[in-house]
Amino acid sequence: MALKYLYVPSGYKAGTAYGVLPNDSTADFDDFSRPSFATRTNKDGLLETYQTFGNNLVTNGDFAADSNWVKSSSSITISGGKANFTNTSNGNTLRQDNFLTSGKRYEVSFTVSNYTEGSVKVGRPFITPSVNSNGVHTVTGIATSVGTGGSDDLQFQVTGTTTLSIDDVSVKEVAINVPRIDYSDGGCPSLLLEPQRTNECRGSEDVMAWSTNRGISVNRDSNQIISPDGSKSADLVTTEDENAGVFSLEMTTISNTVYSTSVYAKHIAGGSKLRFGISTNLHFASGEKRIIVDLSDGSIVDNELAGVAEPKVLDVGNGWYRLIIEHSSVVSGGGGGAYFFCYADDASFSQFSVWGGQIEVGGYTSSYIPNYNTDTNSQTTRNTDVGKYAANFDGMNSSEGVLEARFKAFNGVIDASNRITLGTDISGDNHNRLAIGYIVRSGGVIKPFVIIVYDGGGTELSENQSVSMPSSFNMFGYNTYKFKFKAGNNELKINGELVALSDDMANLDFSFGGVLESISLNVFKDSTSNRFYGGIKHIKVYDSITDF
Repeated sequence: MALKYLYVPSGYKAGTAYGVLPNDSTADFDDFSRPSFATRTNKDGLLETYQTFGNNLVTNGDFAADSNWVKSSSSITISGGKANFTNTSNGNTLRQDNFLTSGKRYEVSFTVSNYTEGSVKVGRPFITPSVNSNGVHTVTGIATSVGTGGSDDLQFQVTGTTTLSIDDVSVKEVAINVPRIDYSDGGCPSLLLEPQRTNECRGSEDVMAWSTNRGISVNRDSNQIISPDGSKSADLVTTEDENAGVFSLEMTTISNTVYSTSVYAKHIAGGSKLRFGISTNLHFASGEKRIIVDLSDGSIVDNELAGVAEPKVLDVGNGWYRLIIEHSSVVSGGGGGAYFFCYADDASFSQFSVWGGQIEVGGYTSSYIPNYNTDTNSQTTRNTDVGKYAANFDGMNSSEGVLEARFKAFNGVIDASNRITLGTDISGDNHNRLAIGYIVRSGGVIKPFVIIVYDGGGTELSENQSVSMPSSFNMFGYNTYKFKFKAGNNELKINGELVALSDDMANLDFSFGGVLESISLNVFKDSTSNRFYGGIKHIKVYDSITDF
């Protein structure tokens, strides 16, 4: 009659989410994978784009001395704590050699100041788009050989005749396969698990590259505002007319596809109401459709999306709101060039900042995916979070217990169940297990889900049920589910309230053919079926029904 397993989001490293009980490696979700970067909200409320670790690998990145850097032209000088490019001709470089490792992913950050003309890009250990504005610029990539250069070098290269300065150069290794311990829901953190998504908004943070509506009434200034990630990288938009503002670079939607669109927005001065909307080809109706949001408090004061899409506004702190339009459908035979827009609702002076645009395929908005490239049809993909399993903890039995989890659901794949599974030894078969989770039905109906699979040493049998959720509970919020299992005596509680199971499930007479001693975030072990997507606050396993 005791707690035998406990997972609470806390410690992690690349490839592992640490469990709490037992106090050894059997509690850990090992072999965690997501071979791409991703974002999370950290404990300080800031959006973190990458998981970097270690110290700055660059020597003399603050240019305190004229050393450690190889300059290809006399027009490149180091003085005043900066690397200065003065009328530097196309293709010239500033380089530091032999300190990186081929195949590793790195984050390169640098500050551009005194910009006059031309542009600069990272040319080694990977190639990035050129930048031509003052401010902090951050890029990532995998170290590979570029031209005749090595994958272990850092090189800045100018395009066209260039005059600008660089300082505060930082290179840090970026860890992949890092579990996301996320604080976006407030309070205690959650383990965030998401399916693969792609951001089709080009230049998602580069509002200077977006287009303007009523351009004569719109002025933009780069890198003026502290963005949701804590850097001074958000652009300022100033308008003097109603319906003046910016709209994202065009992307192409696909027939018979559902999209979700989002952007971060903040009121700076003047009128506080913003029109956020989507163009034709991002929904099944005609013309632009929008909501009006008062950025002084995040309230939606007008909505044209009824029957077209679902709007949301999330307060992400420091005056920023994430504006969301979900589940907009492109009809069969439709699709084409599309964009979202952010226009002032006031006919007089208004200042606002927008940052982090996202257009993605899917019925709900996922975590932000930076897409720095502005090239036509460019996209950035965040790969699937795969949590796999924790095994094999001691002390359980094969006859009774309680599986408890606190989680929230996503509006995901139709008729797919998302499972947290308590099973037998992962080195064995998957014929003896039970699970709690949720299932998405057609029409967007989402219900809690329970299943018991058993063979008792013989033929595999199973019983499963989707459960009616109490109307007072929200599947997309965090709820605590407790599934009591014992032959002929099975029950489910949600947030402490007993929920009716079918007679077949409640009275199921089963016998497991082994001890239940592993937790899987899928159907069992490292299966790709029935992966759990959502947020997890905790998972507990008790060895007796008296703990129900």
